[in-house]
Amino acid sequence: MAKTVYDDMAPADIRNQARSLAAEVLQAEWDGTLPVDPISMATSMGIQVFTAQLGNDVYGLIQGSPRETKIYLDVDQSQERMRFTCAHELGHFVERTGRLVEDEAEYAEIDKRSDDGAGKGVEVFANEFAAAILMPEEIVRRWHADGISRFEMAKRFRVSAMAMGWRLTHLRLA
Repeated sequence: MAKTVYDDMAPADIRNQARSLAAEVLQAEWDGTLPVDPISMATSMGIQVFTAQLGNDVYGLIQGSPRETKIYLDVDQSQERMRFTCAHELGHFVERTGRLVEDEAEYAEIDKRSDDGAGKGVEVFANEFAAAILMPEEIVRRWHADGISRFEMAKRFRVSAMAMGWRLTHLRLA
């Protein structure tokens, strides 16, 4: 994997940038209904989304070039995980297109179930981007102030309780 600007950034700065770009994507692509639909969002951004049998260690992958991008989601994951994986891959797309050069060949990012690649800047970015897309900050903060539990929020956003917990932690609400 090529070196990126995120390799030299603090995780908090990476998360802030991911949240900012996710807010822009939500503004441009989201119709305001919950739960957020990352597949229709990706499709409206010109990305083809497919489900496939990707093997025991792969949640999803993105493959693309300056002309065409495809996201593949493993069929052997829960709907909540599949939604997160799609939003995560969309994060890779947004991050990658921000640094593509015109003559760049195809690229690919493979996201594994194992911890392979965990902690890398681009993975921190994609995870935070996915969380910000699926669990919009303004709504999370409002529901938290209203006393809605993490589990009820997870149900409403159609994400896992673990993803909801991390979102609350990163927003300093837990």
